[in-house]
Amino acid sequence: MNPRTILIFFVSLSIGATCVAQQKPKDKTITGNFCDAPTLPSPGPTYKDLKDQPRDTADLPSVVQTVEQALKCYQALSGEKDPLQPKGLPKLNSVEMDFKTTTGKTVGFTFSIFVFKVGASREKDVTDELKFTYSVPKKLALPKVVGLDQGKPKPVPLYEELVKEVQAAARAAQTQSKLLGMPLNKVSIAVSYGIKFDGNASINVPVQLVTIGGNGDYNKNNTQSITLSFEEPGPGQ
Repeated sequence: MNPRTILIFFVSLSIGATCVAQQKPKDKTITGNFCDAPTLPSPGPTYKDLKDQPRDTADLPSVVQTVEQALKCYQALSGEKDPLQPKGLPKLNSVEMDFKTTTGKTVGFTFSIFVFKVGASREKDVTDELKFTYSVPKKLALPKVVGLDQGKPKPVPLYEELVKEVQAAARAAQTQSKLLGMPLNKVSIAVSYGIKFDGNASINVPVQLVTIGGNGDYNKNNTQSITLSFEEPGPGQ
């Protein structure tokens, strides 16, 4: 290999390395209609051939997926700025879901898990407690609205109350973080809610999520809760 060949090879390699270094990382933001009603897949084989669904209950998978949609809606709206929140609200990091559940029998002696609606369960009813942690996708965005008369996207009435409650909890978490001098990601806030519908909810149907307020129909067996953990704001936020 003569000196000229070596020089050409070195220059070509340097140019290639520079091009790779200048490539920008891909934006992993997921855009979707996260504030619309959820499209629920089948809740699973244990809910088929249902023999004994407890009265005034909804299947657990439908409740969970409706709650997840509400959390995704909050996450997508958290970047919205207003005079009170010029930097938007903090992103959710993780959410612990806590459900008070009961069981129903299906053909073949398998059991399905259900959640009582508001006012359906009494304090003495036997229920189980089910907890799990949901990691909310970090980068979610709503489709851009065309036209000035469209206004800002809003969550559907199905879970609008819960989204507003999560927004209020986010503001409270920010305040507590500043007052206590603690990192925001060390502050957790619990939000209680219930499910509401007319009659017995059919399998695989979204249910309405309502906040507690002063409703006397709530008791420990029909009150659900989520514990919210938020992300620490990044540089410039």
